[in-house]
Amino acid sequence: YSNLELIVVNDGSKDDTDAVVRSYAKSRNDARLTYYSKLNTGVSDTRNYGFSKSRGEFVAFLDADDLFFPKNIAEKVKALQAVPTAGMAYSASIWFGEQGVIRTQEASIPTGNALEPLIDFTAGLNSPSSNLVRRSCFEAVGGFDVRLSTSTDWEFWVRLSGSWDVVALSEPLIKYRVHAAQMHLNIALMERDMNYAMPKLRKLGLFRGPAKFRKSLAKHAFIMSGSFYRHSRRIDKSLAYLSLSLVCDPAQAMLNVRSLG
Repeated sequence: YSNLELIVVNDGSKDDTDAVVRSYAKSRNDARLTYYSKLNTGVSDTRNYGFSKSRGEFVAFLDADDLFFPKNIAEKVKALQAVPTAGMAYSASIWFGEQGVIRTQEASIPTGNALEPLIDFTAGLNSPSSNLVRRSCFEAVGGFDVRLSTSTDWEFWVRLSGSWDVVALSEPLIKYRVHAAQMHLNIALMERDMNYAMPKLRKLGLFRGPAKFRKSLAKHAFIMSGSFYRHSRRIDKSLAYLSLSLVCDPAQAMLNVRSLG
């Protein structure tokens, strides 16, 4: 797919990104590549900044450590053009690390409305590098929330799915890099983000009733309980979130516990 613009945003990195990108642009002499360097303002603001510099009908976000397969954009543009009710297309992905391929992450939410599985925490839309978003829909929901970091993708997907469908492509079209410094492994940061995101989305009416919100909160609390125990051995935090899960929705909490077996 050649009818594109490639916008590289350096979010305050201290490595040789500036020199590498500028040398690449000079050697290729390709007007489709533009480069911006700015002070570090975080992932959400940087994506919004890159979007503000774009002009296309569709936009894809490629995180610095991930890779697109050559036909990624072409297939997703075609998919969105075929489904006018969809605001975003996403695909299966290949997860890889230093030792090579880890696994294939399938497109777990089928074409259609993604809101329920997202707020139920039963499935996701893979990584932001897997998403091609319709420009008008991105603008309508206001882009990424700059108060969020590790949970910004999930929160954006929920807002978008409240009004538009998604299109799922079963073929892996990106490679998602797994490494120890990934943001989602920062559980304290995730806790801060979700303590802000959950009430915000509730006020927007995206949980569609108090019972649905309690069920979602119970599932989220159960996930946080396991994350605090698994990643930091914080028994106090783990037990507190397990108790919250039981208080919010005992039936959902028991289902969560049984799923461990």
